[in-house]
Amino acid sequence: MSYRVENYFDRNKERLKEGAFDIKKLQAMVYTWISLRKAMIQLDRNIPILAEKNLPDEIGETRDEFELIGTQLFDLLALLTETMDTSFFPLASTVSNNIFLDEYDILPHINDAGKRDDIFDVMTEVGGNVTRKNLSRDLHEFFRYFASYVAGLPVMFSLETMMAKVLDKNAKNYPDQFFNGIHPFFGRELNPDELIMQYKHSRLCLKMIRLVHREILHHDDRDYGLQKNDWEPYSQYIFDFEHSEINLTRLAMELSKDHQLTPAQSERVFKLIPLQRKVSEGQRQTTQEKKSSNIITIREPLLAHAA
Repeated sequence: MSYRVENYFDRNKERLKEGAFDIKKLQAMVYTWISLRKAMIQLDRNIPILAEKNLPDEIGETRDEFELIGTQLFDLLALLTETMDTSFFPLASTVSNNIFLDEYDILPHINDAGKRDDIFDVMTEVGGNVTRKNLSRDLHEFFRYFASYVAGLPVMFSLETMMAKVLDKNAKNYPDQFFNGIHPFFGRELNPDELIMQYKHSRLCLKMIRLVHREILHHDDRDYGLQKNDWEPYSQYIFDFEHSEINLTRLAMELSKDHQLTPAQSERVFKLIPLQRKVSEGQRQTTQEKKSSNIITIREPLLAHAA
């Protein structure tokens, strides 16, 4: 971290304490966003998922952008976006679990960890220690280190403005109608198990669509979120979370056909389906054919009822 000199940290630390880091505003922004996505609220109560998967992934992506500082590949906007992405899951967990963060329990504890080369390892470790038993204490501790990291960046920026950009991108990637906690065909509220099913299925469907547009077709503008016409033709498969495996398979087939993917590209798409990771290429075609023949008998009554 050759660029990290004392005056960056000390200057930014004071600006954070003077109001640049308003954790309550950030919480309010995330609350407004997530309240439209009840399925996400249910999952964000699952602290092990936050600690073991989501948070380490986001910290890793921030580290990747950070390590480009000083190279021609460095993108300041990408770094700041990933920085606020790192705070999103912890903030969502505070909202989902009715925890009110207090900046007076965070900002006075900004420390020199923000100057250290291992700050990302420290944040990952602290995040991994988040437990339900001491959730408020653990999340406050995480945000102390997060604020220390922000203080060590070479620029000071509006956290609220960058969070708004993150939430806008996330809204495009996670349209609220697929996570709203309402049964898509019967209109009733989902029970807790169904909420998790809706979240996992919808998220995987949209991940599959993003894979096609961002990584296979290299539509760079999708780095800022999916476009409506990316997912709208496939809404019926995303809505029907109760037959997830069938609809994921059908979605993969439709995406492969509509975008004229090569066999190798299609294979990448099909590998996102959990069962498909366990079957061979020869078995997969048979599995797809069986599922395709079942789609009509399973889905038609539901769609007819919805109409």
